[in-house]
Amino acid sequence: MMQRMLQPVRNMAALMLPLLFIGCATTGTSLVPHQLHNRLPERIVEEIERRPIHIAQPDDLQHVYYLARVHPAGDRVFVGYFLEWPGEFPDFGRMYPVSRAERWRQLRIPLFYTNWLYLPKTGGLQRQMFGPGDVEGITVTYALLVDSLGSPMSIGFEMPGHKAMTIPDSTDEWSLPDIMSGDAPFLQLASWNHMFSPPADGITSQSFHARPFPGKQWDRLKMNRRRAEIAKRGLSDSVGAP
Repeated sequence: MMQRMLQPVRNMAALMLPLLFIGCATTGTSLVPHQLHNRLPERIVEEIERRPIHIAQPDDLQHVYYLARVHPAGDRVFVGYFLEWPGEFPDFGRMYPVSRAERWRQLRIPLFYTNWLYLPKTGGLQRQMFGPGDVEGITVTYALLVDSLGSPMSIGFEMPGHKAMTIPDSTDEWSLPDIMSGDAPFLQLASWNHMFSPPADGITSQSFHARPFPGKQWDRLKMNRRRAEIAKRGLSDSVGAP
């Protein structure tokens, strides 16, 4: 009798746990794009949009957006670059060499995460949790010199395995000149899910000019979920500045 009474409770728990997981996993930093943009001096807007970022092997990168905020001290500018791809799909080690175990893992991913049962454009669990497409971020702290955008003071990005990296703070292996071209960031796409690495010697890149993140696009891509969190560093008082 007790078992029959408890069965509906168990069924409800089985339904609620996945929803609870998705809710926790998708909680991200909330930002209002137009409010951030309206606070920027026009001179800084012009310089950010004139200065490109450089990406080697960008695959089918579609758009690069940005949001920015001047530090209250007035000596630096935080710029979050948001790079949008139409989606992501494992390459099974073809372009980005991986271990055999990782190749087997990648074979399973299109069954439920990036796609449903390998069917194109079905989205899978990823779309349910985070929104359409794939959006990754780069955060750059620029020096602010008498209302002029200076050189980068630090650059943050994610390496394969979602390893957060901020140069020069996170490692002694690389320095800022290793990931810059002139006075702009220079990174290489290093994995099928759009993680980055410092560029290989002699590799060529494409230049991308960022434009302000449109509010409608921000909502369409569900950017207030846990997407491109590294690009949101310094943009909100609730997030630690790099």
